[in-house]
Amino acid sequence: MSELKVGMYVRASVDYEDDKNPRLFALGQVEEILEDGKVRVVFYKNYRKSNAVKIDEFVPGEDIYEEKNLTRCKILKNSKVIHYYEVGEIICLHNKNEDGFNFYYMKTSGGNIKLVSEEEIMVDFNRGNVSPYMQMLNYEFHAPFWYAKRKVASESLHILNNFGESFKTLIGTRAYLFEHQIDTIIKGLSKENCRLMLADEVGLGKTIEALVMLKGLKKDNEKILLIIPEALVNQWQHELDSKLWMESVIYNGSNLNSSDIVIVPVEMVAVVSAEKLINIFDYCVIDEVHRIIGENQLYDKMLYICKNIKNVLLLSATPIQNRKEEYLQLLKLLNPEKYEYMTEREFTELFDKNSNIRRLVYRVYRDLPSAYGEDIDMDEVEEIYECIEDIKYELEDKCLNKIFDEIDIYSGDNGEEKIREILAYISITYQFEKNIIRHRREELKDMLPKRAQDSIFYVMKSASDNYYENECYEKVVQYIENLKSNNQWTEELGEYVRVILNSMFSSPWALNYVLETRKSALKKAIRTKFNYVTVAYSQRKERERIHRIISSIHTFTEEKKLLDEVIFYLRKWTVAAERELENIDELMDNPDNIKGRLGKVIDYLEQELYEDKVVIFSSWVETLEKLRSMLVKLYGEETVATFNINDSADELEKNVYRFQNNKECRFMLCDELGGEGRNFQIADAIVHIDMPFLPTILEQRIGRLDRIGRDSDKEVLNIVVASEDTIEMSLFDLWNEGLNIFNESLSGLEIALEDINRDIITALKSDMKYGLYESIDKIKAKLKIMKKSVEEERYYDMASQLDDKTKRNYEKLINHFDKDGGELLAQMMLDWSRAVGFTPINSHDDTVEFGERSISKVSMQKTMFSIPDTSACLKKSKRANLIRGTFKRDIAVKKEDLVFFAPGDEIFDSIMTNVEEDFKGKSIALRIPYAPFEWEGFILRWNSNFNMNALLDKGINIKYSSYSNGNMPIDQIVDIIPVDQGNTPLSKVKEYIDGELINFIYKKRGDSHLGKRSNGNITIFKKNNTNSFWRRLVYDVCKQSKENVRKKYNKSIDSKKINREFSQTLATARASEKYYEVDENSDELKEILISVMKGIISANLEIDSILYLKLVKDNV
Repeated sequence: MSELKVGMYVRASVDYEDDKNPRLFALGQVEEILEDGKVRVVFYKNYRKSNAVKIDEFVPGEDIYEEKNLTRCKILKNSKVIHYYEVGEIICLHNKNEDGFNFYYMKTSGGNIKLVSEEEIMVDFNRGNVSPYMQMLNYEFHAPFWYAKRKVASESLHILNNFGESFKTLIGTRAYLFEHQIDTIIKGLSKENCRLMLADEVGLGKTIEALVMLKGLKKDNEKILLIIPEALVNQWQHELDSKLWMESVIYNGSNLNSSDIVIVPVEMVAVVSAEKLINIFDYCVIDEVHRIIGENQLYDKMLYICKNIKNVLLLSATPIQNRKEEYLQLLKLLNPEKYEYMTEREFTELFDKNSNIRRLVYRVYRDLPSAYGEDIDMDEVEEIYECIEDIKYELEDKCLNKIFDEIDIYSGDNGEEKIREILAYISITYQFEKNIIRHRREELKDMLPKRAQDSIFYVMKSASDNYYENECYEKVVQYIENLKSNNQWTEELGEYVRVILNSMFSSPWALNYVLETRKSALKKAIRTKFNYVTVAYSQRKERERIHRIISSIHTFTEEKKLLDEVIFYLRKWTVAAERELENIDELMDNPDNIKGRLGKVIDYLEQELYEDKVVIFSSWVETLEKLRSMLVKLYGEETVATFNINDSADELEKNVYRFQNNKECRFMLCDELGGEGRNFQIADAIVHIDMPFLPTILEQRIGRLDRIGRDSDKEVLNIVVASEDTIEMSLFDLWNEGLNIFNESLSGLEIALEDINRDIITALKSDMKYGLYESIDKIKAKLKIMKKSVEEERYYDMASQLDDKTKRNYEKLINHFDKDGGELLAQMMLDWSRAVGFTPINSHDDTVEFGERSISKVSMQKTMFSIPDTSACLKKSKRANLIRGTFKRDIAVKKEDLVFFAPGDEIFDSIMTNVEEDFKGKSIALRIPYAPFEWEGFILRWNSNFNMNALLDKGINIKYSSYSNGNMPIDQIVDIIPVDQGNTPLSKVKEYIDGELINFIYKKRGDSHLGKRSNGNITIFKKNNTNSFWRRLVYDVCKQSKENVRKKYNKSIDSKKINREFSQTLATARASEKYYEVDENSDELKEILISVMKGIISANLEIDSILYLKLVKDNV
C-alpha cells in the first residue's frame, strides 16, 4: 500500500549524472500512483520568468519514479501558487490532516485568506522547503564552500523574514534614515489601513518618511495620488525617481490613469473630478495640508477625497492644539468618521481633558534634566515624585499605579528609569489623537546645526550723495500715509502697504514693478476683488495675488500726483543704482564708497564668503535678475544658478542639481519659490537681500539649510540686509529681538504665526514709521505664551516616541546590513551570485556591473537560479544591456544613477530568493586534518520564525505580527552536539567554529569533503557509516538539538517581560477609552495581543543547516 497519495508534493531527483548519489532535486506533485511501486510526478513552471526557459529545460514536465526514491516535501512560505483559477501566495503551513495532506494558509491576489490543501494548488518546482535533516539522513552532502556562503546569507535572510516587509523597506531605501524617521515609518507600515498625519517640525524630513512609507505600503496594481503644492511637484517627482526609483507622472488634465503614481498640483484639484480620484486611487498624500485651512471650497473637496480613500497621509506643519478650530479641521481630514460631525462642545471637552494631563507631564519632564544631572538633586527628585503622585490620583489608572509603585527614588538610579517609563505610558495612553506623529527638533538638537546671524546695515543715501534712495523712501511713506487717510483701513489695504514697503526695501527695480502696476490699474480704472490670504498657496500664484492686491485698492484724488512724485525720485534712484553696479568692480577696491544695497551685498560676498556656497533670497525677481547679471559679470555664468517663478520646471531641476553638484556654482538666487520644501543643505550661508514681512516665509527660507542631515557642526549663517532709521530696521528688530528667528527655529509655531502677521499690519496702521518698533514688546509677550503652549506639547510628544529597546533592535538590524560600509553583505551577495552562475562582468570601486556575459546556464541549472527581470533597471541605467549598481548604501546615496542592490530590487531579491530556495549548503560532512584538537560532532543552525497560525486561526490580520518585532531573537540559534568530544571543552570548539573553520573551508581541500562523489569519498563514508547506524545517529542528534534550541529560545524571549509590555499596551487602550469616553477597540486589541504572544511562544523552529564535523590531529 502506497504511503503517497495523488496531490501530495514530493522531492524528486532531476540529477541525471548520478542516480545513486543525486544532488539535484525538484518539487513535484504526485499525479498518479502506478503499479510496481512506481509514481508519476508532474513539475510546474507557472511562475518561472520567460528568460529562464532554457535554464529550466532540464526539469521535465513529468516523470516516473520509484516511490522509495521520493520524499515528502513541504512548500516554502511566500510561494506563488494557483488555487484552481485563483492566484495566491502561501503564508505558512497550517497542519497535516488525517489523510496526510498538508494544509496551508494562502493569501489571494484580492487580499483574502484561505485555508487550502496541497492537492488543490500548483506550485513551481523550485519552491520546496528542503529539510536539512532529510538531506543528512540520505547522505546528501554538499561541497563545503556552499556552507560558508550560506552562513552569512541565511543570517540575513533570517532577519528579513523575521522583521517583515517594514524592515525590508527600511534597508532598501536609498537614504540614511534617522531614529525618528524609522519610528514614523514603522508605525505607518504596521497599520492595516494607513491614515497618518506627519507633523514633524520643519527640517526633520517628513517628505522622505512619506515616500519610504508609500514604497513599503504599495502593492502591485495599487495607485497613489499625491496632491502637492505646484512649487514642490518637481521635487516630489525627483525624489520618487532618484531615491526610490519609482516612476510618476504630473497631472496635465487627462492622464490620471497613465501611471501608478500621479502627482496633482493642489492648484489643479478644483478642476479634477473628485469621483474620478476616489475611484482610481488606493492611497492619497496631501502635502502642506495646513495651508488649505480657510480655503473653504478646496477644503471641502479634500475632505470628500479623504473620506473616500482608505489610506491617507497628510503632511502638515506641527498643529498647535490650543488653536482648536484649525486643529479640528485637520483632524476631520485625518479621521472623518470620528471628527466630522463632532460638535464644538464635544471637541472642547476632549481637548480640555488632554490639556490637563499635558500640563502635568510638562512639569515633570521640564525638571528631569536638572534633577538627574551630574549631581542628583534629591529635592527636585522628590518634587517630581510628588507631581507624578498627583497625576496618579488624577487618572485613577491601575496600570499607571502599578508602575508608580515600582518607583524607588532612593535606588541606584534614583527612580529615573521608572519615572521615564511612567511619562512614556501617560503620553502614549492619553494622546489626543494617536494617528498624528510629531517629532520635535528639541529631541534631535544634538544632530541639528546651530543658527548664527550677521548684518549688512547701511544708511540710505540722499540727493546730496547723488543717490536719491532716501528721498524715494520719504515719498513712499508720504504716499502710504495719504492712502491711509483717504481709505478705510481694510485687510486689502494692509496687504498693499506691506507689498509697497517690501519692494522699497528690495531694490528700485522691484518698487518700479509695483508702482507701474498700480498706475496701469488706475489708468484702466480696474478694481479687482480681493480675498484675504497672507500668502498664496503656491509661490507661482503669488505674483497674481500681488497684482490683485495692487489693483483692488480704492483710489483718491491726489493719488496720481503722489505716485508721480515717488516715481520721479525712483527714476533718479534707479539711474544712480545702475551706474553704481556698472562700476562695482572698481568700487570694491574702496567699499566705503558703495551706496546701494546690491553693491553692499556683492562686496560682502567678495570679502566674507569668497569661497562659500551661498543661497541668496529676495521676494522680487526684478531684484534677483539685476543681481544675477552683476554676479555673472564678476564671476562668470557657471557660478550662478536661479530658482524663481520665471524658471521652467526643467530649469529648476537642472539649476538645483548644478548648485548641489558643481563646485564652480557658488550662488543660488531664489525668490520665495526656493523657500518651499527645497533642500539646500550644501550651502554655507543665506543672504536675505530683503526681509519678508511674514515670519513663516522667513522661517521657510532658513529651513532650506537648517535641516536634519546637515553637519551639526556647520552653523546656518544668516546675513541680513537692512537700512538704518527706517521701518525696515524696526522689522529687523522685530524678527531678531521679538522672535529671535535668526538664532533659533520657530518650528512648531508655524500655524500660530498668522496672528503675528496680522499684528504687523495693525502696527503699520497705527503708526507707519514707528508702529512696528513700538509693537515689539507686545509681540514678544504673545510669542512667549505661544511658546509655552508649544513647549508643553513638545515635552508631551517627546515622552511618547519609539522606546529605547525597539530603537536598539532596529539599529542592530540596520548595522547588520550597513556594517563596514556594507562590505560584509556586499561580499556575501557577490559570492552567492557568482556561485549560482550570475557573475558580475566588472566589480571595482564598490560598483558592480551585470550584463549578458554574466549568465552561466550550467551553473544556473545546478542551483535553479531564476534570472531577475532587469527591464526596469536597464531602463533607469540608460545603458544598453548593462546594469551598474552597488550593494552599499553610502555609494547609492552619493551616486543616484547606480542601481541600489537592496530589498525591493530585482537582482537583490532574486539572489536572496535563491538562498531561500537552494538546498545547497544545508547539509555538509567535513573532515579537517591537522586540526589543533580531536573532535567529532554536529553543528546545527536554527531559524526561529513567528508562528503565523496563532493569528490566522483567529482571523486576525497578519500585519499585527509586527507586535513581535523586537521580541524575537535577531540571530540564528547555533547548537553544537558532540559525538566524541574527548577532553575538548565545548567553548574551544565554538571558538574554532567561529574562526578557523570558515578559513579552512575556503581553502577548498577536496579530500575534506566527505560527500565528494568524484573521488569516492561518499562511497567510503557510507561504508563506514551504515544506513541504520547513520539514520539513528542523525535522528538522535536532531532530537536532542531541538530540545536544546527550544530551551535557548524560551530563555531569549523573556516571556514575562513581553507579557508585561503587552499588558501595558492593552491597559493604554482601556485607560484611553475610559478617560476620553471613546471606543479604542480594546477587546479586539486584547485578542490580538494574546494571539501575538502565543505566536512568539510557539515560534516555528526550523533547521537551516547541519554540519557534520570531524577534527583530527593527523591525516590518517
